[in-house]
Parts: sequence; C-alpha cells; structure tokens
Amino acid sequence: MSHHIHFNESTQKHSFFSVAEKPWHNLGQIVTEYPTSAQAIQHAGLDYQVIKTPLYTQSGELDKIPVPDYFSTLRTDTSAVLGVV
Repeated sequence: MSHHIHFNESTQKHSFFSVAEKPWHNLGQIVTEYPTSAQAIQHAGLDYQVIKTPLYTQSGELDKIPVPDYFSTLRTDTSAVLGVV
C-alpha cells in the first residue's frame, strides 16, 4: 500500500507527524505531546507560505508572453508550482 506522503528534499523530512505512536508507514516525526495548531503545522512540514506570481507562456524559443488575469501559486520553500488561479 502506498503512503503518498510528501518528502521535503530541503529538510530531508516527510510531511507527517504522529503523537506518541509510530505510524504504520514508519515515516514522519513522532512527538510526545499533543501540539498546538502552530506546532502541528511545523511538525508536519507545512510551515511555508504560498505566493501568487504572474503567469507567462512561451512563443517560439525566447518570447515570454504574459497570460492576463491568471497567476501561478508557488510554495516559498521549494518554489514548486501548486496551481493556477
């Protein structure tokens, strides 16, 4: 069975945590006490911002053409594109 848990190359950690018990997939961090919301976000590796940037397309080899009224959303920690809005 596949776990599909994100592995962050920068931190070398899986985006998962468990309280006191080892999860079935043996991934992520185990903490001893129930965390606050802010701590849970940090333990799970979700403590990054999402930013909206202009969206461009390419015509030919070099021409960048702005796509009006559309933006890409990026994770600030990895610069991974999350989607288009």
